[in-house]
Amino acid sequence: MLHQTDPRAMNCYRELLSGLSYRPLYCTPWWLEAAVGQVSRLGVLTAGSPEDPVAALPIFEPVHGVVTVPPFCQYTGPVGAELPIGASFVRRTSGAAQEAHREIIRQLGAYHAWEVHLLPGQEDWLPYKEAGARAVPYMTHRLSLSRGTERVRAGYNQLLRRKIRSFAVHNPHFSVEEGRAEDLIRLSAGVIRRTGRSRFYQLSLNRLIQAAVSRDQGFVLAVYASGAAAPAADMPLAVLFMAWEQDVAYYIAGARDEKNPLAADALAFLTDEALARCAARGIREVDFEGSMVPGVAFFYRSLGGLPVSYLRISRGALTPIQRLKRKLYYKKYIL
Repeated sequence: MLHQTDPRAMNCYRELLSGLSYRPLYCTPWWLEAAVGQVSRLGVLTAGSPEDPVAALPIFEPVHGVVTVPPFCQYTGPVGAELPIGASFVRRTSGAAQEAHREIIRQLGAYHAWEVHLLPGQEDWLPYKEAGARAVPYMTHRLSLSRGTERVRAGYNQLLRRKIRSFAVHNPHFSVEEGRAEDLIRLSAGVIRRTGRSRFYQLSLNRLIQAAVSRDQGFVLAVYASGAAAPAADMPLAVLFMAWEQDVAYYIAGARDEKNPLAADALAFLTDEALARCAARGIREVDFEGSMVPGVAFFYRSLGGLPVSYLRISRGALTPIQRLKRKLYYKKYIL
């Protein structure tokens, strides 16, 4: 394993990424570094030589002997081994791809427990099965914006269209403004609790938002009710955060004020506005998260999103002491 402290680690990984026409946000070094909170816990496993890898997997080791996927990194690779959906670089032969995966697995064997998320399109998990790992399929949803905003809106289902119209009718005077990370964190507390994610996962949003906004690779949007004299000081009806890499945007988080009756349809309205702003920036596709939750998945499909699968592969289990150490690490560095 090449650690972040080894100058070869991210350098060879960045070089590999630079040769790919499709670079998922979750695989980019700046996103990974913002997600983990302590870059010395990042590493890179390579197939081939470190100076000229044919595939590389960024890994996160919050506890010695345990490899997992960082918060807000839905999938991370390996990159280079196979053709992810939407990419145009040349597909390697099946045998070469499996050999690259086997080399990654061989290096993962040095850890007590590990979990990796394959990219969409990496469906051949036979090398992992041979190593005694188990795979669980997960879903994301993708929406093409290349048809233009009006055609995208024409693809919304009738229920979603009614929600958007209803918000405009009941809030004839509203404002869509730059939002605040703390508002999104506060409004999303209920959603995070219902989906079973830890508060550590929730609160790590702040660092990711700051990293994306400072690079002009993301925005936080909020919609405020009419009559808000100072929107920045008031609670918005809904807030969302999107980030992008190249021309693919990722819907990272969104929430509405569940205690305010005016906010019933606010998130649907705000999502429509966010998609229009993404299209205006030249974004051609949106990748949605959280799609294994039935209600959330229905919302993404209402927008016209198409389901896309990826695999979460794991082997081994954390000991009680390792789980405690991981919790302490998250509390110290992820918050």
